[in-house]
Amino acid sequence: MNTLSQEQENHADMRNPDLMPPVLVLTELNPANIIEGVMRDDGFQTEDEIQTCGAMRETCPYCEDQHLLLVLRQRSVKVAHLFCPQCTRCYHASYQDGSPALALI
Repeated sequence: MNTLSQEQENHADMRNPDLMPPVLVLTELNPANIIEGVMRDDGFQTEDEIQTCGAMRETCPYCEDQHLLLVLRQRSVKVAHLFCPQCTRCYHASYQDGSPALALI
């Protein structure tokens, strides 16, 4: 009996290493439009702590080597987005054809 992790490993082994991952187009978002909170001098403040879901391969266009963090919808977050912890910019990610990369299927 295969476990989920074994199935994921088997799927990963079948990937073609010569294929490049899709390029994402990053569009900067206004935090006030995607997060419920208040802009203050020391940054954007929300009632709840916003949880991130890990670092992505994409890096911030402004901070160069800073990997963006994935932020999914949650109590204070209206739209899933990518977040730079260094400069605190938020980004919408889409594929080159314009379709959203963070859409739920």
